[in-house]
Amino acid sequence: MPAPDNAWRTTALLALSQLHSSGSLADATFEIIASTYSVRVASQETREVPLKWENWQDLAFILEGPFRWRWETYQLGPKSSADILSKHLIMPLISVTHLAFASADPVSELSEADLQGAIDKTARTARRTGIDTHVKHAMSKPGMASAISRITALMNGSQSPPNITLDPELPQINVPSMPHVPKSVPKQREASPDVEMIGEPVPDSSRHTPEVQHRDIRKDSPPAAVQSETESEDEESPVRPVDPMEDVRDGPTPAIQPADVHREESGPNTQHSDADSDSVRPPSRPHKKPRSVTSSSDEEDAGGTRRGGTAQRASATGVRRGARQPLRRGAKRF
Repeated sequence: MPAPDNAWRTTALLALSQLHSSGSLADATFEIIASTYSVRVASQETREVPLKWENWQDLAFILEGPFRWRWETYQLGPKSSADILSKHLIMPLISVTHLAFASADPVSELSEADLQGAIDKTARTARRTGIDTHVKHAMSKPGMASAISRITALMNGSQSPPNITLDPELPQINVPSMPHVPKSVPKQREASPDVEMIGEPVPDSSRHTPEVQHRDIRKDSPPAAVQSETESEDEESPVRPVDPMEDVRDGPTPAIQPADVHREESGPNTQHSDADSDSVRPPSRPHKKPRSVTSSSDEEDAGGTRRGGTAQRASATGVRRGARQPLRRGAKRF
């Protein structure tokens, strides 16, 4: 940058600094002008930068002499303007006004040293107690609060501004009590209207079809229990050599089945009458009684007598049973 330009910039900054002093501020003139500081905004339709500029600014300074120079203060943007105004204008004015209303002596009659001491004390108190507490103490003064309200109303053109009050009356504040509602009384709810259900009818569970009754009879039939007992006995009993005399002594153990199940298993070729089924069906095996503990000689005598009687019965009937074979079934056992 050339030297003449640097000298001009330095002179302009010095002039602005002198203009902000108390001695020259009275000679300054203020007017509202259109800002030339512009911000380009893209168009929403074409997304192109338009030729028109949008003017955003806070404050402008103009110097006139051999040439005219204007400085628009737009450095941090409009979002920071509220913070700047609050810190550098609003809060200092509130503090000074609080000092003017709280001081025993008129502020205009104080000397420079006394006014400086009072300002320092107010600033230290505000920083120590917090900004919110300081503003609360300042606005709680009746004279200050009513004066701000009245001057605000007059500047905004109000026809009925509030009066200034130095000793306000304490209002009677009555807090309304909540109605007592007993907790034991439940809330009454309105009955919902009847809704007609449209759909398929639900079948009656009390009525059973013949197929269901037949399936229930087969489900409750005893052969399933007998077969399950046979399977459990076959699974639990270990494999051991078969004694033919023991098979003859024990005799056959036919399974007990009802007539309808017997007809289904026998098929259409094997048809028997009720008399034949009664004659062929062997009697049920009686339950075994617990044996008493005897000596070895008694067991041998009893065993010989039992074997002899069994052999005589087997020779008389002429039926001799072979080795006992395991029962085969098509279904898989679990």
